[in-house]
Amino acid sequence: MSNITKLLSTAAIATLLVACGGSSHKNKTENGKDGAKDGNTTVVPTTPVKVCNIKLVGTSNPSLKVGQTFKDEGATATLVKGNTDVTEKAVADKIVDTKKEGVTTITYTFPKTCGKESVKRTVTVKSPELTKENILGTI
Repeated sequence: MSNITKLLSTAAIATLLVACGGSSHKNKTENGKDGAKDGNTTVVPTTPVKVCNIKLVGTSNPSLKVGQTFKDEGATATLVKGNTDVTEKAVADKIVDTKKEGVTTITYTFPKTCGKESVKRTVTVKSPELTKENILGTI
Protein backbone atom coordinates (compact mmCIF):
# COMPACT_ATOMS: atom_id res chain seq x y z
CA MET A 1 0.00 0.00 0.00
CA SER A 2 1.36 3.39 -0.90
CA ASN A 3 1.73 6.27 1.54
CA ILE A 4 -1.08 8.21 -0.19
CA THR A 5 -3.48 5.24 0.13
CA LYS A 6 -2.61 4.84 3.82
CA LEU A 7 -3.13 8.56 4.41
CA LEU A 8 -6.51 8.54 2.64
CA SER A 9 -7.62 5.43 4.58
CA THR A 10 -6.64 7.04 7.91
CA ALA A 11 -8.48 10.27 7.00
CA ALA A 12 -11.63 8.29 6.04
CA ILE A 13 -11.60 6.35 9.34
CA ALA A 14 -11.06 9.54 11.37
CA THR A 15 -13.96 11.24 9.54
CA LEU A 16 -16.25 8.28 10.30
CA LEU A 17 -15.30 8.28 13.98
CA VAL A 18 -15.97 11.99 14.36
CA ALA A 19 -19.27 11.77 12.44
CA CYS A 20 -20.48 8.87 14.61
CA GLY A 21 -19.48 10.55 17.83
CA GLY A 22 -16.78 8.01 18.54
CA SER A 23 -13.40 9.28 19.61
CA SER A 24 -10.93 8.85 22.36
CA HIS A 25 -12.20 12.02 24.04
CA LYS A 26 -14.70 11.67 26.89
CA ASN A 27 -17.95 13.59 26.62
CA LYS A 28 -17.66 16.68 28.83
CA THR A 29 -20.44 18.86 30.20
CA GLU A 30 -20.40 22.64 30.41
CA ASN A 31 -18.60 22.55 33.76
CA GLY A 32 -15.90 20.17 32.49
CA LYS A 33 -17.23 17.06 34.24
CA ASP A 34 -18.13 13.85 32.49
CA GLY A 35 -21.71 13.81 31.25
CA ALA A 36 -24.01 11.09 29.98
CA LYS A 37 -24.80 10.87 26.28
CA ASP A 38 -28.39 10.31 25.20
CA GLY A 39 -28.51 9.93 21.42
CA ASN A 40 -27.17 13.21 20.07
CA THR A 41 -28.00 15.17 23.25
CA THR A 42 -25.55 15.66 26.10
CA VAL A 43 -27.34 15.36 29.45
CA VAL A 44 -25.95 18.03 31.78
CA PRO A 45 -26.59 17.42 35.52
CA THR A 46 -28.27 20.45 37.09
CA THR A 47 -29.83 21.24 40.46
CA PRO A 48 -31.65 18.39 42.22
CA VAL A 49 -35.24 17.82 41.18
CA LYS A 50 -37.68 19.22 43.72
CA VAL A 51 -39.96 16.45 45.01
CA CYS A 52 -42.02 18.32 47.63
CA ASN A 53 -43.37 21.75 48.46
CA ILE A 54 -42.54 22.17 52.16
CA LYS A 55 -43.85 25.10 54.19
CA LEU A 56 -43.70 26.11 57.84
CA VAL A 57 -46.98 26.48 59.70
CA GLY A 58 -46.88 29.66 61.79
CA THR A 59 -43.93 31.96 62.43
CA SER A 60 -40.47 31.05 61.15
CA ASN A 61 -38.57 32.90 63.93
CA PRO A 62 -40.70 33.00 67.10
CA SER A 63 -39.33 34.60 70.26
CA LEU A 64 -40.61 33.86 73.75
CA LYS A 65 -39.63 34.31 77.37
CA VAL A 66 -38.22 31.67 79.68
CA GLY A 67 -41.10 29.67 81.13
CA GLN A 68 -43.58 30.42 78.34
CA THR A 69 -45.10 27.53 76.44
CA PHE A 70 -43.93 26.91 72.89
CA LYS A 71 -46.47 25.20 70.67
CA ASP A 72 -44.69 23.71 67.69
CA GLU A 73 -47.02 24.19 64.73
CA GLY A 74 -44.85 22.01 62.49
CA ALA A 75 -44.66 22.05 58.73
CA THR A 76 -46.70 20.83 55.81
CA ALA A 77 -45.58 19.07 52.65
CA THR A 78 -47.21 18.16 49.39
CA LEU A 79 -45.69 16.20 46.55
CA VAL A 80 -44.94 18.35 43.51
CA LYS A 81 -46.35 15.66 41.20
CA GLY A 82 -49.97 14.92 42.04
CA ASN A 83 -50.17 17.54 44.84
CA THR A 84 -50.55 14.72 47.41
CA ASP A 85 -50.45 15.85 51.06
CA VAL A 86 -47.65 14.04 52.96
CA THR A 87 -47.71 16.22 56.09
CA GLU A 88 -48.36 13.35 58.52
CA LYS A 89 -44.90 11.98 57.73
CA ALA A 90 -43.11 15.06 59.15
CA VAL A 91 -40.07 14.63 61.41
CA ALA A 92 -38.81 17.46 63.65
CA ASP A 93 -35.21 17.01 64.77
CA LYS A 94 -35.34 19.05 68.03
CA ILE A 95 -37.59 20.01 70.93
CA VAL A 96 -37.43 23.55 72.34
CA ASP A 97 -36.51 23.79 76.03
CA THR A 98 -38.32 26.89 77.34
CA LYS A 99 -36.89 26.51 80.85
CA LYS A 100 -33.65 28.21 79.83
CA GLU A 101 -32.39 30.92 77.47
CA GLY A 102 -31.15 29.90 74.09
CA VAL A 103 -31.72 29.57 70.37
CA THR A 104 -32.98 26.32 68.89
CA THR A 105 -33.20 25.62 65.15
CA ILE A 106 -35.73 22.94 64.33
CA THR A 107 -35.37 21.18 60.98
CA TYR A 108 -38.51 19.55 59.59
CA THR A 109 -38.00 16.74 57.09
CA PHE A 110 -40.20 14.21 55.36
CA PRO A 111 -37.61 11.46 54.79
CA LYS A 112 -39.88 8.76 53.39
CA THR A 113 -41.42 10.98 50.72
CA CYS A 114 -39.30 14.12 50.23
CA GLY A 115 -35.76 12.81 50.61
CA LYS A 116 -33.37 15.41 52.04
CA GLU A 117 -35.64 18.40 51.39
CA SER A 118 -36.36 20.36 54.57
CA VAL A 119 -37.47 23.62 56.13
CA LYS A 120 -36.16 25.28 59.32
CA ARG A 121 -37.63 27.29 62.20
CA THR A 122 -35.42 29.20 64.66
CA VAL A 123 -36.91 29.65 68.15
CA THR A 124 -35.35 32.15 70.56
CA VAL A 125 -35.99 31.86 74.30
CA LYS A 126 -35.03 34.97 76.32
CA SER A 127 -35.04 35.82 79.99
CA PRO A 128 -37.84 38.20 80.96
CA GLU A 129 -36.71 41.81 81.14
CA LEU A 130 -36.33 43.08 84.67
CA THR A 131 -38.60 46.05 85.24
CA LYS A 132 -39.84 47.77 88.36
CA GLU A 133 -43.24 46.17 87.79
CA ASN A 134 -41.75 42.68 87.46
CA ILE A 135 -39.72 43.06 90.64
CA LEU A 136 -42.47 44.71 92.74
CA GLY A 137 -45.07 42.29 91.42
CA THR A 138 -43.19 39.34 92.89
CA ILE A 139 -43.02 40.75 96.47
